[in-house]
This record gives sequence, C-alpha cells and structure tokens, in this order.
Amino acid sequence: MGDISGKNTNTLLKAGVYLKDNRLLPKRYRQAGPMTEHTGPAGEGLDDENFNAGNNQEGSGADLVTYDIGLDDAQLPLTLTARLLYQSGTPASLRTS
Repeated sequence: MGDISGKNTNTLLKAGVYLKDNRLLPKRYRQAGPMTEHTGPAGEGLDDENFNAGNNQEGSGADLVTYDIGLDDAQLPLTLTARLLYQSGTPASLRTS
C-alpha cells in the first residue's frame, strides 16, 4: 500500500492507494461480482494475465508462475521440489507498537 504520494507505507492511517494487491483469491471469485472495487486485486496485480484464471477461466483461485531454468549440464532424470511460503502481511505491519 502507498501513501497519497504513491510511496510505500505500512501504516494504515497513512495509506492512500493500493500499489499492488495480487493475493490468491477465493475459488469462484469474479472480477464482475459484487463489491469488487473494494475486494479485488489492484495495481500491478491487474496486469497478470493468468492470475485467478486457470484453464483460461476466471475464478480458479490460482496463479501460474513459470520459471526458465537452464539445464545444459544436467543429468536426467531430475527431481524438482518447490515450497510455497505465504505471508499476508510483513512482520513490520503486524507490530503493535
């Protein structure tokens, strides 16, 4: 979130605009649904073509991320392990003092 000048802020009382909001949305969420101007993604999250759109259909509750990894000297077969770490707010924004 940003202040009225568009600079990053973690202070809710100084917030003026959303800079980026691309949290994973609930399954079946539709951008044309009720109150989406208050609950939908904002900022840079709106430019992600496959966000919340699995199988080219809105409302998937998912996002697709593609990594391009060079495998020139790799020995096959390969095993890939991924772990998603999700945090809804930064530690600084959760401080009460």
